[in-house]
Amino acid sequence: MLQFSGPHLRTRRQDAGLTLRDLADQAVLDVGYISQLETGHRTNPSSDVIRSIAASLHCTPNDFFAEQDTP
Repeated sequence: MLQFSGPHLRTRRQDAGLTLRDLADQAVLDVGYISQLETGHRTNPSSDVIRSIAASLHCTPNDFFAEQDTP
């Protein structure tokens, strides 16, 4: 099962050379919200949020998902 991955988001942002503020400005989102996504305090962003972040980072929404083992 695929699940949103905050570490994947953080890696993409850092690889793009963007700060949290830079990404927030480009994606028109709150810095705190992006931080919460990256740290796992929020785990279920809307598809609109994911698309906005992906567009800002020039990648696909799928780049933010990882396979999650289910018991």
